[in-house]
Amino acid sequence: MSRAAGVLAILLALLAPVLSRAAFHLARVNEVMSGVASNANVQFVEIRMTSTAQSSVAGTRLTWFDCAFTQCKVLMQVPFNVSNGGVTPVPWLMGSPNDATFLAATGTHADFYWDNATIGDIDPTCGMVCWGAPGTVVPNPATWDPGEPNDYTDCVAYGGYTGRTKTLPAFVGGPTSGTPTNLAAGNGTTMSLTRMTDTNDNSADFALAADTPTNNGPPTPPTQAPNPCTQAANNCPCTPVTPQETVATHIFLVKNPGDPTSRKVLWLVKENAGNPNMLTGNPTAGGATLNLKLDAVTQCFNMPFGGWSNVGGMGFKYSDPMGANGPVKKAQIKRTPGGVFQVKVIISGKNGAVNIIPPGPGTEADMNFHLGGGDQYCGSTAGGMLNPNDATTFKAKDSGAPANCAALGTCP
Repeated sequence: MSRAAGVLAILLALLAPVLSRAAFHLARVNEVMSGVASNANVQFVEIRMTSTAQSSVAGTRLTWFDCAFTQCKVLMQVPFNVSNGGVTPVPWLMGSPNDATFLAATGTHADFYWDNATIGDIDPTCGMVCWGAPGTVVPNPATWDPGEPNDYTDCVAYGGYTGRTKTLPAFVGGPTSGTPTNLAAGNGTTMSLTRMTDTNDNSADFALAADTPTNNGPPTPPTQAPNPCTQAANNCPCTPVTPQETVATHIFLVKNPGDPTSRKVLWLVKENAGNPNMLTGNPTAGGATLNLKLDAVTQCFNMPFGGWSNVGGMGFKYSDPMGANGPVKKAQIKRTPGGVFQVKVIISGKNGAVNIIPPGPGTEADMNFHLGGGDQYCGSTAGGMLNPNDATTFKAKDSGAPANCAALGTCP
């Protein structure tokens, strides 16, 4: 075989768009930079392997989530494997917008490029960058949801991000992201958000440092990745996934003695040990909402982050005795060390307008309690004992958990 033919064979092997059947997962996001050399279009994410033979990265995703976890964009579905996976730490590099522009700004080539003008950007001020795929061998991208942070190998939340973070590893022993860092994704000139340690806590692990984008080295050629929307149908649109949990309502009480300021709503959940519910989210950062529906009337109640505090590491409590933020007077959500899961919300007409009143008689109430950056907790009075049920009082007791959250979504 001639030397030219040999080189061609190597390139064809590298460019074969097949999914990896070997390891990729022992790697971390090492640098994130948006706006190299004051050029907002030049962005990069460097991945650094933490073990040998982690080069089978074809089919992994690079995805950006906005600051409040309301939208996401798949920036790249990696088209090919990288060449080198030798002695650690071996890096590889994804950048934008193209090889010529990136090389001029950084003095180096990326291994893969996305066109940020048509696909999307990494917001330099706030957000979360996730890379990878679930498991230890890259699955078909069509089989997993790009809007689920826990499906990625690694995530970095930055800039005071308040949305949902990566709380579960994508493989046994894999990383989580911990508390978001308040730092930006670079300083817009010569400093990137750079990994300093590896403790599964973004706030402790990252600092701003001189950017050092490093590619995987030859013979991997710089490659402009296809638009991810053409590679897998579920790449576009990307919708952030908010997990749903269902809870059994112990008491739901609505009272309307006549004076609007005397109206009261109480929702109480108390599930004994052995229940599957977990406390996921942090309202001290993202606040919480409660969406209530009683027959035809629906009302959303906001509980901003400033009213929340931690309860001994078991959960969170909310207090607004004067109604500065609305009619919710108190709230609490916690899971005790013994496994008891509790939710309690007290709403008072003295604190603000309460439109949920007894229908006289009523049929069913539904609840959706959503922790900012976390889960939805959905309840219902269906199947519970209704007594009293008149124009003054609607009380439901001991109804089971609904099958899902279909009856009522989160606050709009």
